[in-house]
Amino acid sequence: MIGALRCCGVTQVRVAEMPKVTVFSTGDELIGLDGSIIDEGVHDSNSSMIVAQVREAGAQATLASQLPDDAASIANAIRAMSAKRSHIIISTGGVSVGERDYVPAALEACGATIHFHGVYMRPGKPVLFASLPDGTLFFGLPGNPVAAYLGFRFFAYAALRSMVGLAPEVGLEIDVEAPRHAEVTRFLRVRSTFSSCGPRVELLSEQQSHRMRPLLAANAWLAMPPQRDLSRKPIIYPLSCLGVR
Repeated sequence: MIGALRCCGVTQVRVAEMPKVTVFSTGDELIGLDGSIIDEGVHDSNSSMIVAQVREAGAQATLASQLPDDAASIANAIRAMSAKRSHIIISTGGVSVGERDYVPAALEACGATIHFHGVYMRPGKPVLFASLPDGTLFFGLPGNPVAAYLGFRFFAYAALRSMVGLAPEVGLEIDVEAPRHAEVTRFLRVRSTFSSCGPRVELLSEQQSHRMRPLLAANAWLAMPPQRDLSRKPIIYPLSCLGVR
């Protein structure tokens, strides 16, 4: 790239600082990377998955320690991450409406402004977006792995693109028959192929938000608009981030 620019006589270019992102998971049931466990439960796949997605997008990622289901502990950790000048903080878990979902309360304790909490999509309905008093952006993603993946892919990734001056991502409209929900947009894992006749998609089985296996076979998302809006066509997007380099 530099050689091509110099061949054209270009000596100065505009650049953007790559955003710094801190990622952490919450949950007493999580088993950490070191094998530690707060309570008997499941392996923490979300935080490592999101860190990998951040790096694939071209940004800088830091994996923070997992946190227990405790509002004060989460609030203190958020303050510490913000003090280290992260541009974005991403959490997974603790954003629904259960008795142990403490992320919204922790954000309020930090003086954050919650811009939205819950969207009309599946998986990923509980996703949360807030900003801290110092301007740090905060994305609270659901605990189910596929919902967390989607929350990053279509919300946090959009923020990363905006931060480096890129236009919003645009998918490809397609004519395809697939189940629609009455009220929410469904994001379905599919296998897409292209031919002289245009794009085609194969709908994969096991579309539940806790099933990771279909992600290994998929290469695209199919966004199915709700039944109440039949005028909107389905749209396909690449499975993972295209990068913000």
